[in-house]
Amino acid sequence: MTPIFVHFRSMIIGALVLLLDGWSVNAQEPPRRVLLLYPFDNTQPATVSAGVAIRKRLIERSPSEIDLAAEFLDLARFPGETDELRSARYLAEKYAGRLPEIIMPLNSEALRFAIKYRGTIAPNVPIVFCCVTPDMATAADRPKDITGIYSKF
Repeated sequence: MTPIFVHFRSMIIGALVLLLDGWSVNAQEPPRRVLLLYPFDNTQPATVSAGVAIRKRLIERSPSEIDLAAEFLDLARFPGETDELRSARYLAEKYAGRLPEIIMPLNSEALRFAIKYRGTIAPNVPIVFCCVTPDMATAADRPKDITGIYSKF
């Protein structure tokens, strides 16, 4: 593993742990829900590796039990506006009774999707991104309640 990836992974885990740190640990509380949004299908090794690392670190370091859900958006195969809206509505219905407390997009395309459809999927839920391009991460029009780590490939 490259030193940049290890540093990057540690930083994103740190950001998530800070968000989760405010949650109290209580055996009777339900697990905290994190929704990982993968941009493509489950055959993209780099994205899947990042997701595995994030999942492992969160489970190891979180003061609370975590329920990690993962969704593969398949944005390359279904790139149209109608397809995206259908996916957003599907996620909204799927998670209506169990809204995530954090949405975590795992690349620039997934972040764009999460920003565009957060109001449909899980209004006002914080977004913590990783694996995005520097220009996407530092965009002036990025909502203030969205944070995360970018990387250069």
